[in-house]
Amino acid sequence: MHDSNASGFPRLMFLTSGDAGLAHYVVHLWEPIARYADPLFVTYRSPPPDDLVQERIGEIHPLLDPADPASIEAVVALAREAGVGYVDLHSGTRTKLYAPYFVRLLRRLRAEGIATVLHLHDASVHRAGPDDGSAVAALGHAAQAILVGSEREAETVCRLLPEGLAAPALMRHGPYSLLNRGRFDRRRARARLGLDANAPVVLAFGAFREEKRLEDLITAFERVRLHLPRALLLIQGNARYGAHRTWLEPLAARPGIRLNMDYVPLVRVEALFKAADVVALPYAKTAASGVLNLARAFARPVVVSDRFEVAPEIAGVCGHCVPAHAPGALADALISLLALPESQRRRLAEGWPRILLEETWEHAAQALWDACRRIASGP
Repeated sequence: MHDSNASGFPRLMFLTSGDAGLAHYVVHLWEPIARYADPLFVTYRSPPPDDLVQERIGEIHPLLDPADPASIEAVVALAREAGVGYVDLHSGTRTKLYAPYFVRLLRRLRAEGIATVLHLHDASVHRAGPDDGSAVAALGHAAQAILVGSEREAETVCRLLPEGLAAPALMRHGPYSLLNRGRFDRRRARARLGLDANAPVVLAFGAFREEKRLEDLITAFERVRLHLPRALLLIQGNARYGAHRTWLEPLAARPGIRLNMDYVPLVRVEALFKAADVVALPYAKTAASGVLNLARAFARPVVVSDRFEVAPEIAGVCGHCVPAHAPGALADALISLLALPESQRRRLAEGWPRILLEETWEHAAQALWDACRRIASGP
């Protein structure tokens, strides 16, 4: 195994997306992991890296291409040239869709004596296709260690993996603080988005998937509007991978609902969260939510379902917890938060620093490096 590059410092290659959640996860890890290793950023040939990646990562290697088998050898050649000793593959929907490509890549890297870590994001929550479970199993078998974001996720992934593989280790999610650039306050954010300065605003953010239960939120919001007629619901995300456009598009015409189904630029992410009074996450299933950690980074009160592992910590501290599949309870929780004066909601959001104290990027970097070193030390 190559344990260091020419400088004598261990080299760690990240394989990840160039935009949105997985890319931003790695960007937030970039500085903390530098305490242990010299990181290298490898991503897909397309789409191009977004603004945050380009700003924070010095050198980007766009090499991954599931349509081109030769790209595997390009990644291996870079790893060999750079003296890479460890690889961390961040796996989301796209990785599972192209599992055979990434299985071959992991095997080639292992053949070079490089330690391989598979970082599964929401593997137990949403399905990339009919062979989702077998894709996770194949990827897990090809890697030497697996990391997941929550205990609930670890339990589910264990059921998908072949017998004899080591159980996944935990690597908890930090807040996406780099996206909070201080460009907006609530007033300026609303002016940027063309929103009523005084309207109560609920935000639902992120890729549209069935387990996020937008239908429950929309049903609840109808009741919210009866109590607060000026209330607005912003449904912002993207409809990649076959989300239900035909069901979602008619919502744009409903009173009080603003729907955007396209990719959200980074500057708009900050404006959306700064404009929102409450972030709604009534999910039926969840693992380690990036949207929750955006709300945390922007210090916004939340309403979460009881399916969140951290729901007991959130309840009454920085928001409310309601049962999943319960639009009535969701409406009551939203109304109670939206009816508060802004100063009281701000005080409620100040509870975020008092919880999730172990869920930081420094702890995440330590967990990743521990996984790498366990592989290096052998069975």
